[in-house]
Amino acid sequence: MWDSVLQFLNDWQLLIGTATPISVWFITDWVIKKRRKKEDLYLLEKEILICINATLGFRNAISSFLNVQLSQLLKDIELRRRQEKYSLDTAFFPLLNTQLSSENTIKLSTGSGYLDTKLLQVHLMTRDIEKIIEDLRLQFLDAIKVNQEIAIRKLNPPDRQTMDYKENLERFSKFVKDNFFDKSVKVYIQTLTTALAGIEAIVKLGRFRWRLKFESSFKFFKNFKLLKKHKKEAHNRIDIYLEDVIKNKIEEIESKYLP
Repeated sequence: MWDSVLQFLNDWQLLIGTATPISVWFITDWVIKKRRKKEDLYLLEKEILICINATLGFRNAISSFLNVQLSQLLKDIELRRRQEKYSLDTAFFPLLNTQLSSENTIKLSTGSGYLDTKLLQVHLMTRDIEKIIEDLRLQFLDAIKVNQEIAIRKLNPPDRQTMDYKENLERFSKFVKDNFFDKSVKVYIQTLTTALAGIEAIVKLGRFRWRLKFESSFKFFKNFKLLKKHKKEAHNRIDIYLEDVIKNKIEEIESKYLP
C-alpha cells in the first residue's frame, strides 16, 4: 500500500515539475504581449499628436502667408493698377515639410474595430492633406507664372492685367480659407482628435473593459436579431461615449492654437 502511495506522490511531483516551466512560459508570454500592445497604443497616441501639431503648424503658416505676404502683394498690385503700370510683383508660398504618413496607423491593431477604422481614416486623410498642401503651392506658383508671362509679353493692357492678377489671387485666398481651412483641415483635426480620444480611453479602461463595455462578445442576446442590432450600433455608442471628450479637445485646440 505504501509503495503505491509513494509512487503516486513521485508521479505527482514529476507532473508538477514538468507543468511549472510551461505555465511560467505561458504567463511570461501573456505579460510580454500585453505590454507590447500597450506600447503600440502609446506609439499610436504619439503619432496622432505629431499629426495634430504638424497640421496646426501648416495651417498657421499658410494663414500667416495669406494675411501678411499675400495681403501685401495685393496692395502692391493695386498700386500698380492706379499707376497704370504692369505688375510683376510676387510672393513666396511657404515651403512646408508635409511628410506625415506613417504605416503604423494601419499596421498596428488597437483591439477595437472602431478605433482601427478611425486610424485607417487618419492614414488616408493624412495622405490627402499632404497632396492638398503641395497642390496649393503649385496653384499659387502657376498663378504667378501666368501673370508674369502676360505682363512681360504685354498680352493685356496694364489695367486689365493688374485687375485679373488681383482677382485670381483673391480667389486663391478665398479657396484656401473656405475649402482648405474650413473643410479639409477641420475634418482632419476632427478625425485625429476622435482617434486620440479613443486611444486614451482604451489605455484608461484597458482592452478587456473596453470590449466588455462596447462589443458583443461578452453579452447575452435572446436572438440573432438583437445581436446584429447591437453590433450595428456599436460605433454610435462609442461616438456618444467620446463625444464630450472630443468636443473639449477641439475647443482647446481652436482657442489655444488657431488664430
